[in-house]
Amino acid sequence: MFIEHAEIAGVKPAAGKGFLRGLLVLQVTLHHDVAAHQDLAHRRAAGGDRHEGGRIGDPYFRPTTLIWANDVSLEGVAALFDTSHLTHGWSAFSTAGIFPIVENDPNPTSSAPNKWLYAYQLGGILQMGRVANLTLAAAYYDYRNIQGIPNPSIYSSAYSATAAPYRQTGNTVFDINYLLNTQNGTQNYLWGIASQFQELNVSTSLDFAFVGATHVILDADWVDNLGFDQQEILNRTGFLVDKQNRGWQTRLAFGYPTIERRNNWQFWVGYRYAQRDSTLDAFTDQDFHLGGTDAKGYFIGGRYVFEKNSTVSVRWFSAKQIDGVELAGADSVLAGLPYAVDTLQLDVTAAF
Repeated sequence: MFIEHAEIAGVKPAAGKGFLRGLLVLQVTLHHDVAAHQDLAHRRAAGGDRHEGGRIGDPYFRPTTLIWANDVSLEGVAALFDTSHLTHGWSAFSTAGIFPIVENDPNPTSSAPNKWLYAYQLGGILQMGRVANLTLAAAYYDYRNIQGIPNPSIYSSAYSATAAPYRQTGNTVFDINYLLNTQNGTQNYLWGIASQFQELNVSTSLDFAFVGATHVILDADWVDNLGFDQQEILNRTGFLVDKQNRGWQTRLAFGYPTIERRNNWQFWVGYRYAQRDSTLDAFTDQDFHLGGTDAKGYFIGGRYVFEKNSTVSVRWFSAKQIDGVELAGADSVLAGLPYAVDTLQLDVTAAF
């Protein structure tokens, strides 16, 4: 349910104040024969103990784009711990990190707190000989002070900086300047996120060796926003919001597990269902339904390496809004008009 105010499409995550692109990493391995994993998505062992620092992207295992878009990078501090050969082909990994989302400048007229992400993940890998391997992980993404707070009077801007500085579409929002705009008839809208976000995420990837170098890979993600509290939102904002706080995404792929060398290829098909407040819309997939949450549907695609460092890919997304209002401007509300988006993408990429 969208709470009485127009929702506008915000900007996508990009480099900016409070959202930076580097990552300082402390990585510790508990066995001598396990190393730092450059392929953090699949936790491949490479050999030797290492500690690392610098920009390496997202350190969390993320088989789909339900929580994180492929190009999202974080800045902060993360510690990675890996073990190998616990028993019968099992290994384990864990990651803990702290990342600044928005840092507000000190201001005597502002009471807005800084926004942070505390993120934890624990997982394991079962290696079944040369036939298959299974990765399973559970994560908890705890966003601190991500929600908006209404300004207490028409003369106050104490909580204006709690507005979401970057967002896509989907999350329930409200007008931080509701009192000012209602009493004065102005349109000085500041969109704050209604819900808190403490996301419980379960992820898995099952990789089967098929014929030759080809594999069959099944990826899946599930999320439940435990921070959604209907009564707390009502007390803070004065609006009653329907509970739409879960999502899931799955993908079945066939082909080469990594697309790196000439004539490597892969095809995939998947389905996504992300309720409005299931995950923070700023960081999720920006292609499905043109970005954000509150959407369901399927996607298919393929990628082929036709020359060294040169690939061509085709993707089709067929998405439909689940509920609420989307892509509404500040001066109009398109109530009762959910919409569908079909997108065809053709990408040619070359690296030099």
